[in-house]
Amino acid sequence: MSPHRSPRRSAAGFTLVELLVTVLIVSVGMLGLIKMEAAGVSESQVSRVRSLLTFQAESLAGTMRADRGYWASTTVAGPTYTFDGTAFTPSLGTTLDCTTTFCSPTDMAKSDLNAWASGFAAAFPAASASITCVTPTGAACAVGSTVPSTYDIKLTWTEKTIAVNRSSTGSTGQVSLVLHVQP
Repeated sequence: MSPHRSPRRSAAGFTLVELLVTVLIVSVGMLGLIKMEAAGVSESQVSRVRSLLTFQAESLAGTMRADRGYWASTTVAGPTYTFDGTAFTPSLGTTLDCTTTFCSPTDMAKSDLNAWASGFAAAFPAASASITCVTPTGAACAVGSTVPSTYDIKLTWTEKTIAVNRSSTGSTGQVSLVLHVQP
């Protein structure tokens, strides 16, 4: 007898068990790739929203710098404005259209705040904003103060993330961005 195996046995190919194991391994790998793709898309969306909100905060800061007559004035008591997505608190009242009418610095600032708020609410209906006057020492802003006031622009929104693995959890929560501005 020849010590060689029969040619028929060595050319048989894969068995059904080997094929099933291969399919299982490839399937698990594909599921991992799909999960990573979903996480990438989710993080891209989070990054997009954060970038757009940063632009909104910078836009408001630019408006405040343009309206220095109001925001940097020592006769203004450093108001805190809160925008809940529909209106400011305290109310800005009726504002003039400063594109066709001469406006005082106060009217110009209020008109610009209303214009900014309408664009902000349209783009981010569930977000809120606040503008708070602070001093470098942390004291409250006061009328007639010789210390230059700065303002904190705070934007708050809800953000949703997905879990990538067992150690991270997908969550929905409030996120804030604070921008410090000195007009």
